[in-house]
Amino acid sequence: MSTYLARNGGSDLMDITVIRDGEKVEFEDYEMTPAEYEQDGEKVMLYGFYMQSTESGPLAFLKYSWYQALDFVRLVRIGLVDLVTGGAAMSDMAGVVGIVDMMQTVGSQAPSVAVGVQNVLYIGALIAVNLAVMNLLPIPGLDGGQIMFLVLTWIIERFTRRKLDPKYVGYVNAAGLILLMGLMVVVMYNDIARIISG
Repeated sequence: MSTYLARNGGSDLMDITVIRDGEKVEFEDYEMTPAEYEQDGEKVMLYGFYMQSTESGPLAFLKYSWYQALDFVRLVRIGLVDLVTGGAAMSDMAGVVGIVDMMQTVGSQAPSVAVGVQNVLYIGALIAVNLAVMNLLPIPGLDGGQIMFLVLTWIIERFTRRKLDPKYVGYVNAAGLILLMGLMVVVMYNDIARIISG
């Protein structure tokens, strides 16, 4: 929720949909400014949404794991949109070196070993979903590119009744792989420079 609030362009008004007692409730132009509430005998600043714990079991664990995976996919989509629209720079990307450094930082800053392991596993899950989504993008050299070429080949062969020469697909895939390797080198250089200067 904090991610979407931060991306709201500075406006305090948002359209919010919540599920209350099993029914969807719409709030148009809901004022998203924190107000003072009393919680557990203390005064705290909240947005007006109350979070509470519920008893969990294996089914609830699977359900919320699925919701978290969907949330990770949304975060990847937000990141990709930011990269394309200029909301994020190349220096904001992290490669293998940056990911290892981030996991080490997250693990070492945890108050206990158990929390550190949970934090590292959380980041690991985020990275796994990120890689899965990125791999399905229709970019030559990735699995999504292979799927795209299968569909294009089928369409071309269906309408022209001629087979597409596989060597051209190979050339495009090779060019895509070279560009991806170049991107990896640039991102790794940025990671190392960030660690050295930071």
